[in-house]
Amino acid sequence: MRDKGITHHGDLRVDTVNKRVVREGELIEFSDLTARLFFTLAEISPEPASAAQLSEKVWDGAFVSDETIAQRIKLLRQALGDSARAPRYIETIRGRGYRLVPQSAKTRIVRLKPQFLALGAVLGALFLGAVYFVRQETPVPEQDVLAAAGVDADMLLTQAQRYLAGHRPDDVDAAIDLYRRALAMWPEDGRVQVGLSFALSTRATKVSGEESDALEAEKLARAAVAVSAQNGLSWHALGYALDAQGRVDDALTSYLHAFRLDPDDRAAASSAAYLLAIRGRYYEALKLQVTVLGGTDQLRYGDLQIAEALDLLGYALAAARWRNKAVLLNPGDLVITGGAIISALRQHKTEEAERLYQTLAPDMLKTSKGQRLLGTIRLAQGRLEDAKEIFAGSDKLMHAAIASMLGDGSVPVQLSAPDSVTWPGQYFDEACVLAARGEVAAAINTLGQAVDLGWRDGARFAMVPFFADLSDNAAFLAIRQRIAEDTAFQRELLKSDEALMAALGIEE
Repeated sequence: MRDKGITHHGDLRVDTVNKRVVREGELIEFSDLTARLFFTLAEISPEPASAAQLSEKVWDGAFVSDETIAQRIKLLRQALGDSARAPRYIETIRGRGYRLVPQSAKTRIVRLKPQFLALGAVLGALFLGAVYFVRQETPVPEQDVLAAAGVDADMLLTQAQRYLAGHRPDDVDAAIDLYRRALAMWPEDGRVQVGLSFALSTRATKVSGEESDALEAEKLARAAVAVSAQNGLSWHALGYALDAQGRVDDALTSYLHAFRLDPDDRAAASSAAYLLAIRGRYYEALKLQVTVLGGTDQLRYGDLQIAEALDLLGYALAAARWRNKAVLLNPGDLVITGGAIISALRQHKTEEAERLYQTLAPDMLKTSKGQRLLGTIRLAQGRLEDAKEIFAGSDKLMHAAIASMLGDGSVPVQLSAPDSVTWPGQYFDEACVLAARGEVAAAINTLGQAVDLGWRDGARFAMVPFFADLSDNAAFLAIRQRIAEDTAFQRELLKSDEALMAALGIEE
């Protein structure tokens, strides 16, 4: 007798009653929203679920855009190890929605009856903001509907900002949805353009890693700057969008200009300080960061950025104090916990890195950034096969490097970053690929480019296996010597500033 609520989809055993998904005896865990999406698809299968149905069942009737649904489907596929091009579990049915692949390929797809199709169309219109009076079929603009409910632009933007503040994946998506609704209704409102730009950049840097988000953010920010070139917040948004694309110098210029236009925008100055550190200019970075600390509003990443600079300068104890403060004030934050993980790996504390990783929420672990952190831990542990599998979906360069080292053949990957990308870490990662392929001269040349752009994290050489054969290479040793000399120079600059040393809590 078949168990109630149990269905099989490929090698998935789905229990819709107890909300469990098992594959080959192992439980598959999802974040809350992704789980709701999966079980909604399971309940509707073999029929596809429309956008209206998903909005109703997964998002409790709240408005969600097609883009948000697509992003959530992407996260679900990642959790299942599925592919949109060759789907094993989740199919896209053009014009109808998404479907969990039926239990049997012979399952007959029953077309929805006309009355249900009509209902779906009406629901879809409701969720897209085109609400209709059923009897008269007269379109009512969503702006009028919201006005009748007492909702104005300020209220919508305030709620979007609340969602965005937490940097949680689901909340970031919700903020973007609200900003998009606001933009549709108030397209000339600069606050909406800037708000959506910030939200998209946040998703690009903290959640998805998608370049398309950063490019759209830049377009919105430039539109806001064009309207009011003296608006510091617009320049801040532009800096963030450029930052998300790895365009360090352009982003730094925009952040500093934002701070000049609005000296109260301490967050813009803090971001500029971060990029100064990325350029290897640690003394300037620390001086600017300390200058903007201590206001009534806590800078989210200021303490972390100070800790990172001190770590790279060799002030481990002072760095630990600043990092502990950041973790205490922002528990569960992916970026801050990620910084603590990297610091632990620099000190060869892989068990501590693993412990910190396990403190993150499940929805954080499944993001691209979360997966890259796990891959970095596995790489430092020497678990190359595990690292390769993790990086396959989160970091193409590291995946290619490990595949080459394991002799799995050359994985196609685009090297040579565009001229606009001046992020030094990009060049370090490319050097890893080249070294793994045995292209020593090219690897050393690319490492030199990374150092030219400010890369100073010499401890990373011990966290990856790709440069082990270069330990006696004169050119490689010269690069390491240059890193040491440049870092020592920054230490001397810092030591000459007694007031800054005291503010940072450094005693020598």
